[in-house]
Amino acid sequence: MESAELHEKNLDKICRICGEPLTEIVRRKPISKHAMEKEPISISLKAAVGIDVDHDIPGVHPQYVCHGCDRKLRTWKKKHTKKTGTKPMLQTLTVHAFTPHDDDCEICHRLSEQAAADRPTEQATDLQLAAELKSKEHGFATWIGDNRQHIFVTLDQGLCASRAIMIFPDASWRLQVLDREVRPDTLPTHIEDANLDELFDWASRPFCTGSPDFASELAKTVFTDRSGESVVAKVESKFTIIRDHVAIKETVRSIHCHGITSAKASRCPPCAKYRSDLYAKRNEKTKAKPQEGDPSSHARHDLMDKETLAKKAENLKKENDQLKKQIEQLKSHINGLMENHAVPLDPKHNAELTDLFKQNTSHMESILTKDSPQRLLWEQQKQYLETKDPRQMRWHPTIIKWCIALYEKSPIAYKTIRKSNFIKLPHHTTLFKYTHFTEARSGINNDILKEIAKEANLDASPDSERNMSLLFDEMKVKNNLVYSQRSGRIWGFTEMGDINEEVTRFERQVMNEEDPPLASYVLVVMIRGIFSSLKKAVAWYPCTGFTGTQLFHSIWEVVEKVEYAGFYVRAFVSDGASTNRKFYSLHGTSSSEMPAYCAPNPVDPTRNVYFFCDVPHLMKTTRNCWENSGWNSKSRNLMFRGKQISWLHLVNLFEWDQNIGRESPGLRLLPRLTPDHIHLTPSLRMRVYLATQVLSSSVAHALTLQGKVETESTIHFINYMDTFFDIMNISNRFDGSRKHKGALVPFTSMDDPRFKWLTNDFLGFLDEWQKEGDSVVPKLKADEKRRLCLSPQTLEGLRITVYSLVELAPILLAPGPPEVSYILTEKFSQDPLEEYFSKHRGRGGFNDNPSTFIFGHQFNSLFVSASASVRSTLGMTRNENREEDAASSALVSAPLPKRKTAKPGKL
Repeated sequence: MESAELHEKNLDKICRICGEPLTEIVRRKPISKHAMEKEPISISLKAAVGIDVDHDIPGVHPQYVCHGCDRKLRTWKKKHTKKTGTKPMLQTLTVHAFTPHDDDCEICHRLSEQAAADRPTEQATDLQLAAELKSKEHGFATWIGDNRQHIFVTLDQGLCASRAIMIFPDASWRLQVLDREVRPDTLPTHIEDANLDELFDWASRPFCTGSPDFASELAKTVFTDRSGESVVAKVESKFTIIRDHVAIKETVRSIHCHGITSAKASRCPPCAKYRSDLYAKRNEKTKAKPQEGDPSSHARHDLMDKETLAKKAENLKKENDQLKKQIEQLKSHINGLMENHAVPLDPKHNAELTDLFKQNTSHMESILTKDSPQRLLWEQQKQYLETKDPRQMRWHPTIIKWCIALYEKSPIAYKTIRKSNFIKLPHHTTLFKYTHFTEARSGINNDILKEIAKEANLDASPDSERNMSLLFDEMKVKNNLVYSQRSGRIWGFTEMGDINEEVTRFERQVMNEEDPPLASYVLVVMIRGIFSSLKKAVAWYPCTGFTGTQLFHSIWEVVEKVEYAGFYVRAFVSDGASTNRKFYSLHGTSSSEMPAYCAPNPVDPTRNVYFFCDVPHLMKTTRNCWENSGWNSKSRNLMFRGKQISWLHLVNLFEWDQNIGRESPGLRLLPRLTPDHIHLTPSLRMRVYLATQVLSSSVAHALTLQGKVETESTIHFINYMDTFFDIMNISNRFDGSRKHKGALVPFTSMDDPRFKWLTNDFLGFLDEWQKEGDSVVPKLKADEKRRLCLSPQTLEGLRITVYSLVELAPILLAPGPPEVSYILTEKFSQDPLEEYFSKHRGRGGFNDNPSTFIFGHQFNSLFVSASASVRSTLGMTRNENREEDAASSALVSAPLPKRKTAKPGKL
């Protein structure tokens, strides 16, 4: 009888499906319907593994399922809940075959061996039995765990173990409250019977409530320390605790929360201390924001009415009061820190850095070149350290220029460098006074023009330095609208000058168009000294793209203002765009076969203004025509003196130079020639050096060395273009002797033989080439004849540039005042304007397409900071060593224009 009763108890520890012992008694599931289950497990057993519990025999079949089998049943049930018809059986479960109890019962024998192996010592058993009695007194439930530990728990409303005491066989113990381990200092590591009351008293203490009043409004807040790196608190909702007859489901607790507290306190010390930080976070989140009707603190006063001014004054007073309170709080806090933690500093150590500068001054002055940027930076840092009040520091204009360029490139980087204290730099508000010395506006800014004339010092300079070339080109900008609170105006519409605006306004009225168009381009006009290093942008016009007629009014308006400022405009420089060529053609006559290349100056009719098409652009368009001859689009079929000028000649030369098909591989004749020169993409076609290097004398010499008859016209063509580019690209006085090329020697005489070469040889070559289609192959159509030569636009640009140089250079070199010793033809290119555009694009980081509003403010800041020392290396420029770069990078001590501070009491 006793054996049968023991067998029935053992069946309660066996799984009905797998027949294995239940390792976790508390996690077993009864086969009959459980209070937490919607339907009994018996239904799933029958459907999944074919067990019908209605036929189970008491005393033979167990009544529980282990946690592992129950989990597999649940997974099977989820997969096949929505399926209809026959459901597949669960193959991952093996059903154990149970037999009636006998003397050799497998279940009883296996459980008895396991009980003998797991039987605890007599001392641990007595302690655990005593703990079971104490747990009943304090309302704890009891079960035995896997490792023979006795676990005593209390469950919250969500059936989660909010308190748990674990006593192990070796008398060690562990107390957990709200998933936090609590270990009172008064209890030993190994518990005894005398300590059980104290242990359960600790476990029965009231819960720490945390800060439930902050849980809902700060639910999505990340509670970190002041560094923002470590989490110091979090919102908890796992346990539902009862405190003072109130159920708390969600609260904010410190990560150092004890979980329990004394009967008098509702929070543990860490949570009570963190309450102040929670109040601060609430204040930050609920801080009053400016209402919709509140005036901006940056709005101009002269644009406000009395009521708005009164409202603004009231808001400023409130802000001032709040700031005063914060200052007083910070002062008291800092004073307390100084009293408690300050360490007195030896006065000797305080002067170490200053002494270091004084002791090494002579050494630094010996190794740093005089008037160099390094020497200037060293002296400015020394001066800053010797100045008692940093506000009295007077920064050198070159340092101001450099700082403005750095700040406009990246304000964050500038502030990081300044705050690091590795180097002392002026505050950004100081830079603001220089970059905003005048109002940002489109068109011609008279304030900037006056500063340019002041910087040029025309009265004390030679009269030759008044000669200027006028550069103009367009840059792409964002077409959007921006309202400026400071000026009260809207930026983004086209502003092409008074005359052009009136004409376009009339056109819109005729076409019934009310709104003006948004600007998508900006036309920039720059002056560049022909005999000086001056290069400054003087005007800019937002537009959708100027036409030739519109350029006529705007460009001559700029000429008039620049002439009245004291300069002599001698030349216009632009690329070969159709609008620019249309602008030039407006100054000529339709009956003349020669292109219009000059026009009388309206301010001084005795002087002509000559037109130059940018030579780097002409070299690129010439190369493009050559590339399309037998290659790429094959839109041209260049031919001179009956022989083709084909791009295939260059391709074959490149492959031959790369040792492809050569009998003697070795050194290359053309080491600079790369696949990028041959296989061009749209972006590669924009690079000037890729065009000039394929149209160079080294390529012509290599073709000559091959000795192929069919390449004679190609060699002829390359030699002419190479010499033309050298003549028009003289950037300093020494390239001619250094490179042993006479074409690179500066023009010093009115009778220079290169003038005759340009008019007779070069233009004669173009004329002969253009007329060859009529004489050699007269039966060709007009379109086919045009394909035998360069494009008409390129030919027109080449002729305009040659005619202008041949006439203007002798005039400038004529004897008499002003004395001119040489002319650098590179002065008639628009490289400085391309560099200027690259600075605008580079100041926006990845945003290389500024709006008109940003462009207008950068226009002023670039005027102040523009110099070769901060010249950008980006853009379509050649980055050569020009004489003007060395002159403009020298240290300048002249004061910079600065915004005037308004007098007190005046708005």
